[in-house]
Amino acid sequence: MNETATPSTILFAGDDPAFSDLFRRFKEQGFAAGHATDGNVALQQALELKPALVVIDAGLRAIPAPRFAQILRTNRQGNDLAIVFVGEDGEEIEGFVRHRDAFFARPLNLSQISAYIEKHFQRLAQAQQLLEQTQEVKGSLDQLGITDLLQLFTLNRKSGTLFLTRGSEQGSVHLQDGQIVYARLGRVDAEKALYRLLLWNSGTFRFRPGAFTGPVRISTPTDHLIMEGLRLGDETAAQAERLPALQSLLQLAIPRERLPQGLRTATREILLKLETYPRVSDLLDHCAYGDLQVLQVLRVLREKGVISESRHESGTAPLLTTAEILTLHQALYGPTRIGEPLSAVVVILAPSPEALREFLAALQTLAEFVPATLVAASPRLPVELGRLQIAGNFALRFTALAAPAEFSPLWSLYGRQLFGVIVLAPAGTFPGAEKYFAARGTDLLFLDAPERQALTHGKRDDWRDLFHRFLLRHQPGTPLEDS
Repeated sequence: MNETATPSTILFAGDDPAFSDLFRRFKEQGFAAGHATDGNVALQQALELKPALVVIDAGLRAIPAPRFAQILRTNRQGNDLAIVFVGEDGEEIEGFVRHRDAFFARPLNLSQISAYIEKHFQRLAQAQQLLEQTQEVKGSLDQLGITDLLQLFTLNRKSGTLFLTRGSEQGSVHLQDGQIVYARLGRVDAEKALYRLLLWNSGTFRFRPGAFTGPVRISTPTDHLIMEGLRLGDETAAQAERLPALQSLLQLAIPRERLPQGLRTATREILLKLETYPRVSDLLDHCAYGDLQVLQVLRVLREKGVISESRHESGTAPLLTTAEILTLHQALYGPTRIGEPLSAVVVILAPSPEALREFLAALQTLAEFVPATLVAASPRLPVELGRLQIAGNFALRFTALAAPAEFSPLWSLYGRQLFGVIVLAPAGTFPGAEKYFAARGTDLLFLDAPERQALTHGKRDDWRDLFHRFLLRHQPGTPLEDS
């Protein structure tokens, strides 16, 4: 046979009474439709109609439904046939392809299944329009899902980049001759990023044709990637109540020297990363292992008492109000750039790696904080800790500077757009650095051990108080400049 589908053609195979009603309904709407009550006749009609969609009764006579579907798919070019199975509630269908097929339980809701069929053909029409375009095209994931898009590009051997947006999140999938070769979402890439993107069911897409020149990080066939991604998503959802929450904070509940001997490589890496990335979502981003595997390891460690979990609510109270942010904009950049996406620097002076790690852990109790990809907690090197997204158009960038006097040439690099300096020690610990920043009109905030410890509790009011201590000097006026 080796046939391709005819658009807007549908076949109903089975003797369910509702099939006759559906057949007439779609005939009246102008579809090329066929209806057969047994498998042999249905197979003959499939040869003649070349349907784009087949609705099969799970109790199909003459040819069992799974075998009927297998025959159709084996003889279809591209193996792209979509099938709707109708059966008893909870019935499992051999050969069911989750990302391509659908299942409706009896008694059939005619409005529901009709809406599904109509939407399927709308997606086919949109997909055809997409293929006909030679320039960049845009659309909604509500109308044409990620799996549909990837299958479409794979079957038609497309090369280009699929850009995806959902709220503030942005991702991309790169294809070369129909093969997915790379994907990125935020701080993660390759298959981990793709598996997360496959779970998006809303947002927008933009496809830009063209050759991919970046690194090839994915070589698995598209269908295998899709099935594995959806399987992982299903398992994660089924276990969600037992797994740590993404915004939870984790910490060792026992001294490190009392950790069990002979831990697996994955467990050792996760515990090591946990010291720098205590928030679950950050830990997932920075571990080389898959999300579900990491979450399952964390669950076991929590159940055995090796780690503890604390759930922090992100809260609704902003860290800075809109008026306060506008004040900072004008003080740091002047009145001409109000409303632009800008940021200010918070310099951290730490007396030891332990104090710096403690402060970084405290920052990560805030849901708005995004740690840097690589954090080397050393007080003798400039270290980018991450950024705190205060609002959509304003962020604070935290940087740990080397405080000894021999590093003073580096200090001037952070003199502009400076929000303030936080010293994780008593006044006088770093006389050279303290004098340098004070002479340039920068506020220095000294945090003793109890104050630093209080911040690790994740109370937003404590952080708001800290930021307000800097805000006292930032009044509308002349932009801050280097001396």
